[in-house]
Amino acid sequence: MSNSSREYFDQMENQIENNMHDIDRDAEANGWANAQPNANFDLVVAKDSLVPTVEGFIKTLNEGVDNGELKALEVFAVYKKLEKIFDEAKRKAEETAMDEARSYDKTFVIAGVEFTSKEGSKLLNYSEDFLIQELSEKLKQRQELIKVATASKEAIYDADGIEVTKVSLKPTKSSLSVKFKNK
Repeated sequence: MSNSSREYFDQMENQIENNMHDIDRDAEANGWANAQPNANFDLVVAKDSLVPTVEGFIKTLNEGVDNGELKALEVFAVYKKLEKIFDEAKRKAEETAMDEARSYDKTFVIAGVEFTSKEGSKLLNYSEDFLIQELSEKLKQRQELIKVATASKEAIYDADGIEVTKVSLKPTKSSLSVKFKNK
């Protein structure tokens, strides 16, 4: 990480620390002064303090990239790390939240947030049908034949003597893979 980026992240860390003190003051003002980290977390505190802090942090990082104070790759890596942290946290909370939601009506509001429970759909298991299995296997074989034909400079013919169509390539979205070397 570059020196200017490190300094910028240090400033952001200080800003977050100051915002955490604001959260502590809010907690004290609302009678939550003795709250422990594992105690019940008030959604209102999260919505009114934590969410704006995170949004401000993201806005500041984006501005740092826009004005050249931060390297886009370093900020991208931070976002990927945060994404991983949030995805894991959401995954852990989801099952318990689903259980809790069952005690409410289908749509309900808690702390100004509307929740709607939706049951997963039931899909037909087509793979249990022998004809579907056979057609799926033929489809895979045909796709492999088309891959060979498209890559070949020569014409390729199928078992019935019909020329296999060479198809165009359809691009997918490019991406940037991120692997964290230090924890």
